[in-house]
Amino acid sequence: MFLKLDAPCPYLHLPGEFTKNGKDAVIPLRPDLVSVLRELKAAGVEENDLVFPKMPRIERFRRDLKKAGIEYKDAQGRVADFHSLRYTFDTHLQISGAIPGVSMEPMRHSDLRLTMKTYLDTSLLPIAAAVNALPSYLNGVARAALSVCHHLDRMFPNGTDTNQAHS
Repeated sequence: MFLKLDAPCPYLHLPGEFTKNGKDAVIPLRPDLVSVLRELKAAGVEENDLVFPKMPRIERFRRDLKKAGIEYKDAQGRVADFHSLRYTFDTHLQISGAIPGVSMEPMRHSDLRLTMKTYLDTSLLPIAAAVNALPSYLNGVARAALSVCHHLDRMFPNGTDTNQAHS
């Protein structure tokens, strides 16, 4: 993994040898994260040096969680591991308003179902806000359309297939 902190648009570069699908991946980085990473970058680290010489093991990850005061397993039984980071990343991308195809790319998924079903915590989605953002259906033409639909529902309680009415 290579951090390109000095690029015009800083990013993380994952060579194909580090990805499941074998393809290179480029993930843009937020400016605030870039600032923190620049501060943490050790003196003498070169542009093309690996972020980690090897992927940290779960034991190291657990020690880091403990130092940060984060429980490995929370009261709801959720576990903090590598995949939980991906789960959180995708959920936050979705909540931010990214359309599914956009969130699929930095997740490096080839199937949208994986992004939308496996890595999305639907309990955190702002459902009420999304419903409240819909346009009102109670004005002018929309109100008349609702009235017609209500009338059709009473005429055709098994659906609005007009062919049934003519049989």
